[in-house]
Amino acid sequence: MTTAVAPELSVSEWLNSDTPLTLSGLRGRPVLLHVLSET
Repeated sequence: MTTAVAPELSVSEWLNSDTPLTLSGLRGRPVLLHVLSET
């Protein structure tokens, strides 16, 4: 089985966080992403 690293997120605004989050900073932690999109 091969694995791949997810690309970093290009997010302009984070909710409930004073600093931008990176996937590398969250490595080893459970992460749930909820994506909102305005059309």
